[in-house]
Amino acid sequence: MNINIEEYLYNQNLIDVYAPLKSRIDSTGNWELKEELDTIRNTHETMLRFTALGIEDPNGDKLYSSLIRQTYTLYDRTERLIRLSAHPEHRYTAVNKALKEDSDLNHIQLVLETLCEKMQRLQKQKGDMRESIFRHDMEEASEQHEETLVRMFNQIWTSDVWHKSDYETAVNMLNSDVIRITDLAILVSAATLSLHEMFDFYKLQLLFDAYLNPNAEVNQRALVGIVLATRQYEKRFHAFPEIATRLSFYKEDPRFVKELYTIHTQLQFCYKTESISNKMRYDIIPTILKSKNFERTEYGIHEIDAELTKNGENPEWYSKKEDDKASQKMREMADLQLEGADIYMSTFSHMKSYPFFHQTAHWFYPFYTDHPSIHLTEKLQNGSTGMLLRLILEKSPFSNSDKYSFCFMMDSIGSVGQDMLSQQMAEQLPPGEDMNSMIENNKSHKEKTSDISRRYIYDLYRFFNIYPYHLQFQNPFADKRKAFSPLTSVSLSFMNEFTEEKMALAEFFMRKEFYKEAEELFKSFNPQKTETDTDIWQKIGFCQQKQGKHAEAYQSYITAEELSPESKWTLTHLAYVASILREYKTASKCYDYLLRNDPDNVKLLMKKAEMLVSTEHFEEALPITYKLYYLDDKSVKCRKIHAKILLMTGNSLEKAEELFAQVMNEEPEDEHNSINLAHTLYAQGRSAEAYRVYRKSYERYMKQNNDEGGYSNLFWNAIPLNNSSVFNVKKMTRMYDAIRIGELGI
Repeated sequence: MNINIEEYLYNQNLIDVYAPLKSRIDSTGNWELKEELDTIRNTHETMLRFTALGIEDPNGDKLYSSLIRQTYTLYDRTERLIRLSAHPEHRYTAVNKALKEDSDLNHIQLVLETLCEKMQRLQKQKGDMRESIFRHDMEEASEQHEETLVRMFNQIWTSDVWHKSDYETAVNMLNSDVIRITDLAILVSAATLSLHEMFDFYKLQLLFDAYLNPNAEVNQRALVGIVLATRQYEKRFHAFPEIATRLSFYKEDPRFVKELYTIHTQLQFCYKTESISNKMRYDIIPTILKSKNFERTEYGIHEIDAELTKNGENPEWYSKKEDDKASQKMREMADLQLEGADIYMSTFSHMKSYPFFHQTAHWFYPFYTDHPSIHLTEKLQNGSTGMLLRLILEKSPFSNSDKYSFCFMMDSIGSVGQDMLSQQMAEQLPPGEDMNSMIENNKSHKEKTSDISRRYIYDLYRFFNIYPYHLQFQNPFADKRKAFSPLTSVSLSFMNEFTEEKMALAEFFMRKEFYKEAEELFKSFNPQKTETDTDIWQKIGFCQQKQGKHAEAYQSYITAEELSPESKWTLTHLAYVASILREYKTASKCYDYLLRNDPDNVKLLMKKAEMLVSTEHFEEALPITYKLYYLDDKSVKCRKIHAKILLMTGNSLEKAEELFAQVMNEEPEDEHNSINLAHTLYAQGRSAEAYRVYRKSYERYMKQNNDEGGYSNLFWNAIPLNNSSVFNVKKMTRMYDAIRIGELGI
């Protein structure tokens, strides 16, 4: 790709395009492209000659726009030829070269319709045929159908820019009464991947047409493709006004806008897939497996509570803490799944080495059980194992490619393994549920369009991240700096008119920690200084706070507090940000107001005390820490801050010593505690005892960290040492030197 040519065309500057474009065309050696460029240039020169002679052309603007459009197309075709020539090792090039002469769309349409009709006819005649003949004929037709689908996908994916006749053929296929819905879904995905390789106006038009298909498997794929193409090529849409026309027509449909928002949400959520996979791999699954209520088997996790009870063991013998933690992680996993998180990426990413996935097309296939690569068809029709497998394949949130992986895995473990796994899974069905009732309920359940688009987006994410040749593709999920947001697209800016949907998206971004993007969305509501906009100011401030933009968050919280002075949430967050910014007067007022209504709130008292400590108002903090200790004398944090204040005010140093000794025993790894204990001993005049505690702490710290500066920071900053009534800084300096010099025989 030549960035200069792209920019020239975006700025409608043809003059400066000619030289670099000619150079690139010359490198291809293609005389047809050279002739096209000459034609464009000659037309442009004629147009300019008329202008220089003062001859008005009423169609001049239209003609110039047409030249820009033609040049875009010529540039795209040139770049494609350069890629084919420069990267013979790329999958794209290899697939393109392997295409046969019968791979044109007209021929593919004819073959597909013939095969689909044949398979329909065989199904109708099944009862009148011998089983062996039916199976032979159906398998033969299915294999031919599969070969044709792969050929169709590859032809569209690696094709040059379409002519109008190609587009019309594809539209005829979309409107065919014979071609299967799954085939049409593959057709749409092929056009989407081709668009990802290079811009093609007619393929994008096909996606707009496909969105009108009544089947969600087709229209949701089309809409995902439209969003991705808009994100990638929007800068050139000015040369193709038909796109704006289509969008202006579609935006009148509430369903279109709602689904646009859903897909933006799902695409943005993909940015969390890596972190969710890591959480599953290193946190949730290990915690579950550590629980005594679960054992790891060859095929998964098996709950053994019931077995323990049967054998007479007391479940209370096992760690309740571990069980609670495992249950919590199970709930966390269920919550992630419920909100649409891709929790199975890490599981199935290792199951994509089956031969099926060697074909690029197969990464985009909708799942259907009669695919010739799947050998579980009979198993799915028989017995409890078949019922359970059908339930998993129909009800699970797995992506399409993951379902294929699951089937191949099941096939590889054989009948015995399938039965064992089925039995284990059946034992984990909800109490009172059986497979028959769940299957019947599932039949009556109509799948949501959001489930279909989510599965497809999962498939796209897997393709661009784990397909063996994925590095040969530009990954649309790689650049996390650009959000899937209506604010990042001029063409889709009409989405901003739908405030309810935009607010839901902004709140989703905030919940999922896309704070920068959420802040921008909340600001786009242009909140006023009125009480009705208080919550927007709060959300803006929260997003700014989470980004570390404390000064901006402070101003937003101040605005929210002025609009709704009694909001506990606002005052709490304003106090926190004010403390960080050293706006202690504001923070103190916030805490005082909050404590007025909730005087025994330990958290608020702690925050107030911490703020007073940070500003060295120790005497003011003393009654607060006394109260904290009274309310919760078991809390390490309460004891620690109370002991600090006792030390810094010189009140009851013996009690401070007792408390520091307690917390040092409970938190032996925290060197702050041992240093504070030593400080307390020193403040009582027990220098030798203090020295011994200091020295042990120093040796332990240096052995673990070997960082003199780090220990010095701990020594001088564990508590403020500039209180002359308690500490003599000069003497403390000599004590520090004594600690460093080594064993003094004390």
